[in-house]
Amino acid sequence: MSKIVFSNHLGRVDGSKKHVHLLRDWSGAMIPGNVIFPPIEMLYAISYLREKGHDAGLVDGNCTHQTFEASVNEVLGVTVSSWLTLENDLELLAAIKKERPDCKTILCGPNVTCDPDAAMKSSAVDVVALGEFVDGVEEAVSGKLRQNVVYRRDGEVIHTPFVPMEDLDQIPYAAWDVVDRKRFWVPFTRNNPFALALSGLGCPHGKCLFCHEESYFGDHHRSHSAQYVIGEMDYLNSIGFREVIYRDQCFTARPDVVEALCDHLIQKGSPVTWRVSTRVDLVSQDLLDLMSKAGCYQISFGFESFSPAALLACKKGATVEDGYNAARWAKEAGMEISGGFIFGLPGEELASTRQWLQQIRRRDIDFPQFFVLSHIFDYKNRKFVPLIEDPKEIKRLQSKMLRLALAFYFNPIYLARQVHRVISKEGLKRFLGIFYDFLRYFFLR
Repeated sequence: MSKIVFSNHLGRVDGSKKHVHLLRDWSGAMIPGNVIFPPIEMLYAISYLREKGHDAGLVDGNCTHQTFEASVNEVLGVTVSSWLTLENDLELLAAIKKERPDCKTILCGPNVTCDPDAAMKSSAVDVVALGEFVDGVEEAVSGKLRQNVVYRRDGEVIHTPFVPMEDLDQIPYAAWDVVDRKRFWVPFTRNNPFALALSGLGCPHGKCLFCHEESYFGDHHRSHSAQYVIGEMDYLNSIGFREVIYRDQCFTARPDVVEALCDHLIQKGSPVTWRVSTRVDLVSQDLLDLMSKAGCYQISFGFESFSPAALLACKKGATVEDGYNAARWAKEAGMEISGGFIFGLPGEELASTRQWLQQIRRRDIDFPQFFVLSHIFDYKNRKFVPLIEDPKEIKRLQSKMLRLALAFYFNPIYLARQVHRVISKEGLKRFLGIFYDFLRYFFLR
């Protein structure tokens, strides 16, 4: 039996000494303030490895703010790299190799899936596991090395086929026993403790120029069965979770699965609140009504822009009208809306902060999130390439984004609504913590 320990270590952006919290999953993203998500893909992988007969665990330094040195002393094997942290992650693996030369080191993550050779240049890396962690890590730990791994043999780097797992139901429910669920927190949850879950992987569209998902998940959407999704929701409820946040990119890609889950929860009296993300062209009024009745109170859409030309240029595959309808149906169903918007898209027609605010408020979006598109994904070469190379232009867009975020979130009417909502649900102390996180987020960018 092999012993393996995942490292969800406290991140440091390459070239910076500033520590950041990371989403060490398909997104490879940084998150603001003291917001800390459970490392859900690691938890699924740990369950999968245990079922295969391995002794698997986790060092969650990202959550506990464990020092780099302490992580080195505890980690045995697997580190997950994010888009901006490869240098830092290789440093950790090198330190592990120095302390325990015989330890097999495995690096996972979206960036090394797209460019495994960048990781394999370091002698500190024995194997790169491609795609989501379950299959590639088990191949590496067991020594099979048939697919979903890149490794060395007699000094030569060997690339095996990338074959995403089709039968997701063979992955057991996540190993929640290896984390302290009380330490995790994200803004605006209605009930705690909360869990993350995945009902499916990938996106049925998979062509947006700002997204790398096809290279990480494969060229089509894959889903758990309705039986699995229902069973996992019941399991999470049974072990004390009161809210579930689905980390799917496109939760509603399989309406039949969503409808089965909703019917089940309604029959049980909707005992758990839940939140999801999806595309604006993958919802209907009837489906959103059903989800709301089943306890889904917040939905996140990638609106990206209110400009038809910008959506066409980035190959979004959805229209401004799709976004407007999705927002209207969600509001009519009684849901909160979180929405993603991108600055720097080619063809963007909205110039002023005032115009952006008008469009966001017209759709009654509760929690807009703003991003600057400095790179786009080159699907042919599987890597991000610069879209905007002028640092002054990037800084200008970041300033514009900051002004818009401040104008929206510090509007007196908006603040009054959120104070009333949060005080009635979670108390004044919670509201002050959320307010402090927004301050940190806005002024540290």
